[in-house]
Amino acid sequence: MGYPFRRWLWRAVGVKLGRNVRLETQVAILGTKLSIGADSYVTRRCYFDLTGQVSIGERVTVGHGTSFITAQHAIGPAEKRCGVVKPLPISVGDGVWIGANVTILPGVSIGAGAVVAAGSVVTESVTEDTLVGGVPAKLIRRL
Repeated sequence: MGYPFRRWLWRAVGVKLGRNVRLETQVAILGTKLSIGADSYVTRRCYFDLTGQVSIGERVTVGHGTSFITAQHAIGPAEKRCGVVKPLPISVGDGVWIGANVTILPGVSIGAGAVVAAGSVVTESVTEDTLVGGVPAKLIRRL
């Protein structure tokens, strides 16, 4: 399946995709609360939990194996610790580069022009034009 067919298929079920968005194979999109801006590229084995909204800007590159998690759970009582789900959105600004195997957690915003190093776990919002990395992701330097 080529890019045009995958774009058509995802748009048909309600995902909002800008022009020339490239979605590789093996991308799991669970829900329809996803918008991806023009000229963005999502590589293989990415995972989108769309309990909450995920908004990705234009000219964004997402490395393989990246997960966008929008479901946050309250801590429940002793008999069942995984409590009620609270969806929180994720926002990614224009021109961002997200490396391979990154996990982005609920409520995070990644500012325009930022770079997230491979293998990072993003637990807090990222300022524009910065390089972050690690577990949890921390500022490495300004760009």
